Amino acid sequence: MKKLSYFLIASALFAFAACGSSETDNKDSAKDSAEVEMKDESSETASTGKDAKRFEIKEGMIEYEMNIMITTVKMTTYFKDYGAVQASIMETDMMGVKTIERELQKNGEHYRFKMTEKTGEKIIMDTEETDPMEINFANLSDEAKAKYKIKEAGEEKFLDKPCKIFTTEAEEGTSKMWIWKGIPLKMSVAAQGMNFDLLTAKKVSESPTFPADIFEIPAGFTITEVKASDIMPNEK
Repeated sequence: MKKLSYFLIASALFAFAACGSSETDNKDSAKDSAEVEMKDESSETASTGKDAKRFEIKEGMIEYEMNIMITTVKMTTYFKDYGAVQASIMETDMMGVKTIERELQKNGEHYRFKMTEKTGEKIIMDTEETDPMEINFANLSDEAKAKYKIKEAGEEKFLDKPCKIFTTEAEEGTSKMWIWKGIPLKMSVAAQGMNFDLLTAKKVSESPTFPADIFEIPAGFTITEVKASDIMPNEK
């Protein structure tokens, strides 16, 4: 399975499950378009919950911290239409070098933007694999649980929110997710002898004020198309 960036969150949520899955081993990343069109749509919908609301609240804002490599990323995610439209602003300060990136999911399309360079990429899913951003924790099917090796592990409060706990397991390690109304609020990882919180929500708002044009492609940016298979590693 190829993993997108927020797409950073989505990648993190399914990094271990994807690596451990045997369903897609050795698949050719260049599938013929006719084969993709012939794919069983009912099966895909069952796995992703595309026809269902992804989140249980209509709109919101979450401020996160993400621990990635040797830096911490501050990320603010905005969403509306029950999660069908999402935008994130990521601020990174690595050894004094500050960067700001944005990512956008809208109308089934995924973009990421480098704000300083005024460039962006439209990410094209070029295989029959499910986009991890389409996984629906608010309506998680048995098929999705089996495919991504997701298990329910009780309930626990985080940020005073009643969360459902989900885990994934693979040879590389395990991950634990706190999901509130379909929204990831926290993710911890145990891998290669290390235990750390990869993703942590710091603030949640159910009545946010959206920044102007946050759900639009920034004006004046040069947008190029890239294949998901070219920017993310293959699974085993």
